[in-house]
Amino acid sequence: MQLSPHFSYAEMTATYTGLYNIPDQSTLEMLRLTCAKLEEVRTLVGGPILVTSGYRSDAVNMAVHG
Repeated sequence: MQLSPHFSYAEMTATYTGLYNIPDQSTLEMLRLTCAKLEEVRTLVGGPILVTSGYRSDAVNMAVHG
């Protein structure tokens, strides 16, 4: 699923911890808004933006010492 033209749900929720990392509906809407702003930044810088952590569940955040 795409959250915006250049940012996918899979990209924004990727984790290598093996832990549950699924946002609830309200958080998903915030991710959509975040991606819309990232699209604006992408336009300003004229190229791709690498997202390494768009969303972390509490468990994932604790596991990576975030």
